[in-house]
Amino acid sequence: MIKNFTKAVLGLLVAGAVPAFAQQYQVSIDVAGDEYANKVLIDGSNVTLVGATNATPSAGAYDMMIMNGGLDGTFTGSVIQAGGAGNETARAVSKFVSGNATIAGASNSFSTTPANIDDLFLITLTSGGGPAWVKVLGTDSLDRCFSVTEGNDNNVIIAGQTKQGDVAKFNGIVAKLDAATGAVMWSKSVGTSYTNEVTYHVQKIQGVGYMVVGYSGVNVMGLNDCMAVLLNEDGTKNSAFIFGGPGDDDARVFVDGGSGSFFIAGNTRNIGQGGGDAFLARFSTVSFPTITMDWFKTYGGTQDESLASACANSSNSGVVLCGSTQSFGTGGEAFAISVDNNGVIQWSRVYGSTGSDIFQGIAQDGSGGFVGGGYSNSFGGTANNAWVVRMDANGNSLCNNSGALFVEATIANTSAYSSQTDPSLADILSTDIVLTQRDVSSILSSGVNQNPLTSNTLCTTVSVDENSAANVVGIYPNPAGETLNFNFGVNAADAKGMVIYNALGAKVYETTLSNVTSVFSADISNLANGMYTAVVFMNNTQVTAKFTVAK
Repeated sequence: MIKNFTKAVLGLLVAGAVPAFAQQYQVSIDVAGDEYANKVLIDGSNVTLVGATNATPSAGAYDMMIMNGGLDGTFTGSVIQAGGAGNETARAVSKFVSGNATIAGASNSFSTTPANIDDLFLITLTSGGGPAWVKVLGTDSLDRCFSVTEGNDNNVIIAGQTKQGDVAKFNGIVAKLDAATGAVMWSKSVGTSYTNEVTYHVQKIQGVGYMVVGYSGVNVMGLNDCMAVLLNEDGTKNSAFIFGGPGDDDARVFVDGGSGSFFIAGNTRNIGQGGGDAFLARFSTVSFPTITMDWFKTYGGTQDESLASACANSSNSGVVLCGSTQSFGTGGEAFAISVDNNGVIQWSRVYGSTGSDIFQGIAQDGSGGFVGGGYSNSFGGTANNAWVVRMDANGNSLCNNSGALFVEATIANTSAYSSQTDPSLADILSTDIVLTQRDVSSILSSGVNQNPLTSNTLCTTVSVDENSAANVVGIYPNPAGETLNFNFGVNAADAKGMVIYNALGAKVYETTLSNVTSVFSADISNLANGMYTAVVFMNNTQVTAKFTVAK
């Protein structure tokens, strides 16, 4: 039953209370080339970025790039590169219960008929870092992989895009591969015979099969509409639904919401604030097999926003969205927006400097904070650099970030959703296709290249969790009225400064601290009632504490 799968995923997220504090930093990573980090994976204390680089030694223009570092911001050693004479890129990464990780994307180095057409490119690495298997798979036309996950039976499930033969249209593609060998178990083209479809994300649904989300030109609600297709375990179609507005809409990410619900996030045109906005929709599975839309909300500014990814927020059963915005900062910044289970903005921030800065992926770090991964050309190095930002539970990083007032708008459900019973959705099918294995002996014989990286730490702080922080700095009263007191005790000489942020992540108070004897009293008489976060800087340590103003 579809509502049962939420319990398994949510259990992993909330197994034990997490502190609100997370170590913060920003790091740019250069491999003496053009680097694009497209997804971020957190596994315990490790961070993996996957994407593409044209750094040498490289067999082609761009190679698939895999770089590993620590959750503490330490990125050292070498970057793994893999590819042929053409272009390769990684678009997705997933960790499996076996300890292996599968990285998926596209390659145009190995196709033969016709030549130089994108194929599906997958590498599975063992826990030791070596390749367990490498596969390049394709049809007689273009094929790309955008998502990879572990299936209900622990095999590999991928989703992406395919274009069959001479038919001038795209369909989604979904396939299952044997986790041990990479052999194709089944492969499906998902869509209609007369419109374009793409599947951007796949998520396993225990007891049913798999949900894939993307877009379709079936033209039920508007131009391109968001498409969600529920597949059975064997890849056959179970049901489908469409949602969106009068313009172009595409769904990018499926997020488990727990308690019989899930979220879908993506991009929308013509129904938000600017030229394009991010959106989030929540759906109920309480009456499964019927799936109903609870609400559809957009988030943006006066210009364009482009959502790239999203992740669950275990602290409020909500979602954190990320991507790039033209509405704030210098007109080319990364953004992150945290919303609660009802889609209400809790905080919204932009990240970057004078250049182009983009988040492509985000993940919760296990301590209440988040890690955003992407690329930037703001911080030196060669061309674009991979870029990692670790933020606390309120989205704060130590540098190159600021609050941004994204506008939240609710779109009427009646104009945004076409249920599973709509007869026009019968044209969306899941059809068998054949994937041909390409000759990748050149990769297998030479292994993967490794290239040294240069890590540039833009800012960082020592990690201290909130429980130990309470022994360093005490605050009172809480709730507070006109004054908030900070008791530093024997650590008073270490106090250097303090910042207070409101619930939206905007800085509302800042002061330097020196010669504090024991207690410092902050005048907060100008603060409105509500929740706030105080960040206190203690030499090389940063302490956070939440408090409420109630007058």
